[in-house]
Amino acid sequence: MTLDALPACTTGAVEWSLGLAVQNHPYEHQESPAVKWMIRDPDHYHLGLAVNVGLSLANGHILSRNSYVAATLTPDDARRWAINADLGEIYARGTSWRTFEGLGVKYKLREQLAVVIERIQPWNGDAINQLGMRWTFHNKDSFDVIVGKSDAHVHDRWLTFGLNWAL
Repeated sequence: MTLDALPACTTGAVEWSLGLAVQNHPYEHQESPAVKWMIRDPDHYHLGLAVNVGLSLANGHILSRNSYVAATLTPDDARRWAINADLGEIYARGTSWRTFEGLGVKYKLREQLAVVIERIQPWNGDAINQLGMRWTFHNKDSFDVIVGKSDAHVHDRWLTFGLNWAL
């Protein structure tokens, strides 16, 4: 089992994040810095667009690199629904760059509480599925609790706690 934390800070159109993970068997720690630039904010437009770059380190060594474009459709004026589509590439140690696609849905149960579902599918790779809740509070700050499962045989289950501050 892996325990993850994903603190992030949003400054204007840019989100800075640093994912932290600890696994108990075998022991391993990971750090995953990333930056996402919101080109078109889905809070203001029905179609949002963002670009993300990041990498993951395991015990101080680069494990993977990634970059992707994310589009978000908010079809209703109340913005209760958000449908996300990602397209990008990931490089994992010992492999070449592989294209991946992702699809996610967020539904606001209340103004401060939303359900989040996501599937990421690398082409010729193992799928990742996540499900969780997002609590939004003061000034669009948010806290996520996400459970995930991968088709991979290692690191196949996780629990993520995410905190995002909007500055």
